[in-house]
Amino acid sequence: MKRTIMSYMVATILSLGAVIGLVIQPSALMAQTQTPTSVASTPNSSSASTAAITPITNPACGEVVQGNVNLTANLNCTGDGLIVGADNTVINLNGYTVSGPGQQSSKVGVVVP
Repeated sequence: MKRTIMSYMVATILSLGAVIGLVIQPSALMAQTQTPTSVASTPNSSSASTAAITPITNPACGEVVQGNVNLTANLNCTGDGLIVGADNTVINLNGYTVSGPGQQSSKVGVVVP
């Protein structure tokens, strides 16, 4: 009898976990579109100016990137790959890859300082 109750409890926990897991997963409907802008203000000013950031295409190995970054070819680096230099940076691989010397190296593909 105890074994049956335990089996029901385990089945309930697993089912609940599966349902919660499905709820937590992101979906395409949750995606947000962003317009790349940069806001700069001075400490003594209450107004802020806005300037558009040009998307970066063809970044080089070891380059500090920010804003929207679009790869147009595979990036094979012997050192660091891309270094994220600001919040809200989006790197769109467009189906290309960032590769390097492998796991035995201390270098990484994308650095987020």
